Amino acid sequence: NPHKQLDKPEIQEDNVLPPSDTHTERDRGPCTAVAVLLQYFLLGTFTWNTLYATNVFLMIRNSLATSPSQFTAYTVAIGWGLPAVVVAFTLGISYRVDDPLGYRQEEL
Repeated sequence: NPHKQLDKPEIQEDNVLPPSDTHTERDRGPCTAVAVLLQYFLLGTFTWNTLYATNVFLMIRNSLATSPSQFTAYTVAIGWGLPAVVVAFTLGISYRVDDPLGYRQEEL
């Protein structure tokens, strides 16, 4: 640090926030839409990997038996539906048009 003071450092009494942390511009949409898609596809990836591991486990455990009759329908409903429910719940709790930084970060 070229500006380091070797004497007593001066301690600030006030906690000053930079202007970027108090930015309250209304949401225009594209940034929040990208944040929603990122969250949805990330959760979808985790969900599908879990479902795939469950399918492999069931196939190994029941090597002579067939899959349950509606296993594919359940898998598709859980694989696409569960992430959608989580994203909708998160948006409903934290998103506000007047203050969109509750759901996303401006700097990212």
